[in-house]
Amino acid sequence: MDDLNTLIARLSAPEAVQRICAADALAALARIEAIPALTAALMDADDSVRGHAAVALARTGAAHPAHAERIAESLTPLLAAENLYLRWAVADALTELGPGVAPAIPALLAAGLVADKEAYIDVLLDAIRAAGEAGIPALIVALRHPERAVRRLATDLLERAAAAYPAHANEIAISLERPR
Repeated sequence: MDDLNTLIARLSAPEAVQRICAADALAALARIEAIPALTAALMDADDSVRGHAAVALARTGAAHPAHAERIAESLTPLLAAENLYLRWAVADALTELGPGVAPAIPALLAAGLVADKEAYIDVLLDAIRAAGEAGIPALIVALRHPERAVRRLATDLLERAAAAYPAHANEIAISLERPR
């Protein structure tokens, strides 16, 4: 426990590199006790620290699925960060949360990570796969998003989900037929 407390304390170190190393070490431990400190590190002034804290939280959520949705909710606001690399790190980290990623799917769709559209689609597909059937309602809601590109992406992902989850094919078909 002393090592854990030392690492948590290092999240407040004056040097960013120390904070990053602490977040990385906490990612390897994936201990529930670190969640509050890692969540606080999401507000760090340094975007690299924030990205490493996001990865550490996601790995903790993956190891402790009961906390995954709460972690997804903590990470979701970072998808709107100004720093593109931070948004990518968070998007990628979210895919580790399994079904807990479902609440973040609308924000992932709207994150605008289009610098590399194929990689963006891959991240979204990873998130949908991780969410499993729990991601379908979020995609259906995204059909009403104000941005056309998000609606189009949700449509594409729902069509793929219909093939992957035949039990939801009718629900998806009905949602896709509704006027948007």
